[in-house]
Amino acid sequence: MNAMGQPILLLAAAGILIVIGALLWFRRAETAPQAPLLERMREQAHIEETVKRFVTEIKQENQRIISRFQSSKAEWKEEMEQLRVRVAQLEQQVAELSGMVRMSSAESAVGTRQNEDRLSLKNRYKRVFELESEGLGAEEIAKRLGAGRGEVELILSLAAKGEGTSR
Repeated sequence: MNAMGQPILLLAAAGILIVIGALLWFRRAETAPQAPLLERMREQAHIEETVKRFVTEIKQENQRIISRFQSSKAEWKEEMEQLRVRVAQLEQQVAELSGMVRMSSAESAVGTRQNEDRLSLKNRYKRVFELESEGLGAEEIAKRLGAGRGEVELILSLAAKGEGTSR
């Protein structure tokens, strides 16, 4: 309920109390017509005073409610702003992590491709590597396989580079 509707409620409540007081007063006046006018006026003044106190209390309570509402609203706004900042930070972290994952995936793919190339090279020229492991040099391997010495040296040097060593 907004602040504009609350005074209307106060006035409505005050009106209801006045009507109830008037009904009680008229009813009493009917049952006791012999009551002196001064006593009736005192009762009416008492009822009016009671209604005024009631209206004052309602107004005070209304002000307390409005104050609490405004205080809560300010706290909620502050908390919302803190949450917005936190969400922005988390989104930035997610973006950074996504970039790191993409880079890692790309590096892994390159590393895997290099390993596959090295394995493929070794499978294709398996006999060259077998003869090399027996201790034969490039010239002797070339003679046995009927290949050129440069070709054998190239195969061995490419394999060495793929393994991280140089010949």
